[in-house]
Amino acid sequence: LEDTHQLFKEFVSEHRPQLNIDEISTGEIWFGQRALDKKLIDEIQTSDDYLFDAYQNADIYQVSYQHRLTLQEKIQSLGVNVADKGLSRLWSKVSQSRFWMS
Repeated sequence: LEDTHQLFKEFVSEHRPQLNIDEISTGEIWFGQRALDKKLIDEIQTSDDYLFDAYQNADIYQVSYQHRLTLQEKIQSLGVNVADKGLSRLWSKVSQSRFWMS
């Protein structure tokens, strides 16, 4: 905790040198209007609002990740699909048979 507190103080001192670090680093002010009043933050807004404003001045990239199946996972998936199709066909035949309707 001491390390985290020291890092916080260093960060604030570097980025907001106009603040009295001893006054604002007591741990009493973290959020909302109090942080705004003490100049720890520039404004209050949602993360969605921030991103909407920021996208106009930035390049936006969509990143996705596809999990590559292992050989074992591919074989298991194939087995499940074959079994599922076989059971579906069997159920279809059974449900359409006269024996089932009787």
